[in-house]
Amino acid sequence: MEITQILLFVQSADANVQINAETNIKQFQDQNLPPFHYSLSVELSTEDKPIESRRLAGIVLKNSLDGKHIARKEQLIQQWVGIDASAKSNIKDLLLRTVGLQDEVNSVHTAVVQGITLADHVAEVRLAVTKALYNALDFAQTNFDNEMERTYIVKIVCETAVSKEPEIRQAALECLVSISSTYYHVLQPYMQTLFELTSRAVRGTRTCCTSRD
Repeated sequence: MEITQILLFVQSADANVQINAETNIKQFQDQNLPPFHYSLSVELSTEDKPIESRRLAGIVLKNSLDGKHIARKEQLIQQWVGIDASAKSNIKDLLLRTVGLQDEVNSVHTAVVQGITLADHVAEVRLAVTKALYNALDFAQTNFDNEMERTYIVKIVCETAVSKEPEIRQAALECLVSISSTYYHVLQPYMQTLFELTSRAVRGTRTCCTSRD
């Protein structure tokens, strides 16, 4: 049975299923620690895995690497030290990838907040902020699932797309293209506005933009 299924079974409402899954995890940890750590790291870092199993993988991994009491903490440290260097390196790489993905998600919010004050910045800064938003859009699923955040991001990009600076306008249009192709399924309320804005921007006409009627 793969680790994903075991982690999901641990959260089952059926007590027997839950107990059996917990036993399987404990046996896996006791009998083969390096693969245990690696499997949890893979689960945690894989975006396609269920959020429930990824969340629990992170908790179990943390508890297998750090303890509340000094004696337990020392025991876990010694276990970690005893793991092969290459195995530890693989685990660290996976955990760093997980942190990196989360940073990308957070960077969407950061870029949008910076976008609020675009008018107060010189053109170079405005262009850099717009490009930062573009680079983070692929990781913005959570943001676009939230209507308030989605509307806010679209509004900021629309306002930037009517900038008088051609490079900034182009960067914002690239953001709109990326948003439209990646998050099309949630953009229906904004499609008319986006279409009109894109058409006018391509013709070089400046216009005001609202996120929705």
